[in-house]
Amino acid sequence: MLARVAAAALRGDTTPETVDRLPFLLRTVVDLDAAHVSLLVLIGEAPGQGSDQLAERWSGPRDLLLAAAVTLERAGLADRMTPLIGAPYKAWSLTMYGQQFLDYLLVDAGGWPPKR
Repeated sequence: MLARVAAAALRGDTTPETVDRLPFLLRTVVDLDAAHVSLLVLIGEAPGQGSDQLAERWSGPRDLLLAAAVTLERAGLADRMTPLIGAPYKAWSLTMYGQQFLDYLLVDAGGWPPKR
């Protein structure tokens, strides 16, 4: 990802809109670990999942799930959804930036949403 961002900027084959996004994308990549990206993909695959549903599908330790989700929220990639009345869990969804980030990150893998 870092190499792609640098190469695009050096080649000058990016549009002004893309150039403005490159520093944000680069900064976001530097701030995330692989587990964060895995969680982001899980959130994007089924928005509105609660912590219990995410924990069943996430490969990381369950006690780190909330910390990872908060990291995504702090990076502007995911938001906590307002739970329905009486819902016992927090639910998560991608932000617009989160969707754009995954699209850029996964372009070599076929784009977003991921195709199985």
